Amino acid sequence: MAGVCVTLLAVGCTPGSHGRSGTSVVSPGVTPGGGGQPNSALSAAALARGHWSVLAASLLGSRQGPVLAWTGRELLELGGWGGNGGPVDGAAFDPADGRWRRIAPAPVPVGALAASVWTGSRLFVYGGQLRDGTTPGPAADLYDPASGRWSVTASAPLGHGLSQPAAVWTGRLVVVAGVEGSRLEAASYDPADGQWRRQDPPLPAAHPPIDVAMVATADRVIVWSLWGRMQQTGPGSFTGYSGVDVRALVRSRWQDVTRGWPQHQTVPPPLFTGSQVLVPPGQVWCGPCPGQPSGGLPGLRADPRTLRVTPLPRGPLDDTGPVMAWTGAAALAINQDAEIGAPANMRPGDMAAWDPASRAWRRLPGAPAPLQADITSVWTGRELLAIATDGSLLSFAP
Repeated sequence: MAGVCVTLLAVGCTPGSHGRSGTSVVSPGVTPGGGGQPNSALSAAALARGHWSVLAASLLGSRQGPVLAWTGRELLELGGWGGNGGPVDGAAFDPADGRWRRIAPAPVPVGALAASVWTGSRLFVYGGQLRDGTTPGPAADLYDPASGRWSVTASAPLGHGLSQPAAVWTGRLVVVAGVEGSRLEAASYDPADGQWRRQDPPLPAAHPPIDVAMVATADRVIVWSLWGRMQQTGPGSFTGYSGVDVRALVRSRWQDVTRGWPQHQTVPPPLFTGSQVLVPPGQVWCGPCPGQPSGGLPGLRADPRTLRVTPLPRGPLDDTGPVMAWTGAAALAINQDAEIGAPANMRPGDMAAWDPASRAWRRLPGAPAPLQADITSVWTGRELLAIATDGSLLSFAP
């Protein structure tokens, strides 16, 4: 679990910087916590025949850290900083007619990098950071696209300074987790009765959390707590220690499932495919060290019950820290904003697909414009929707 920080030659990523809005991308036909198969599964071979289209620009303009979510019929964009309007504003895009429309303002402001998750009928949105550095109120927003109306939950029993919270849907409960000071806090929300329940995972006192990743599988919620601390070894001399604690929430009780989980590497937002957990390519990480080594590590796939880990074959975008989406038959890796010169020659918007059957990667056509680095792209079941840095909506489809 603990290790000595190595000498660093280059600056890399910071935990939590892998472009996210508090949740992972799952095809709308695959319900986290419920398993199942997507409505239309697209293979890597089919994706290789795909192309990009530039659609109508978002009504919210270019902004930082908004929530992007798919309802099964419309794309929702909410909150964040800058652009046209403020943190209560939102818009919906209907691929059927190619048009955006404004939606009712959120009752609780939606900060940048807020936690969000689709429950099957409503969008749950919690926290984030406002432009002045504060966080929104302790309650969460719930948006019902069928009625176009918002509701507000009771106050969440969580710290108001929860940093970069993550949220997942189990099929019955929303679970929210994040770092508050030196603690990892978690709570579940039941939409049926409107009640919150605090459920912090027990962690060693010597492992202060720095970042959190979370995914819901068919019968549990898995949380990764990246921790780090400094130890003084002499006058003006310090050594960094770090690791990853892994806990599983099973029938309202936390279990320690760290076992052989790889240490000293980041855990980008995972996703559940219905049969396995996929973790996007990460980087070597030594917690409180003054920088990180450059170069990416291969992605991982894990058994959702045992967490037995198998590295994915090294992919063409591993060094870019890509986000991932699951199409039902292949995993999409998307380089949002990294640019690497020769001989790799990678640019923002590059994509690749991993085929589980052949265990091989395929390069895909790259996006026509750089993508927002702080928004995770959305797979709708037919196409990938992404927001460009200028606020344009981009579509990738076979």
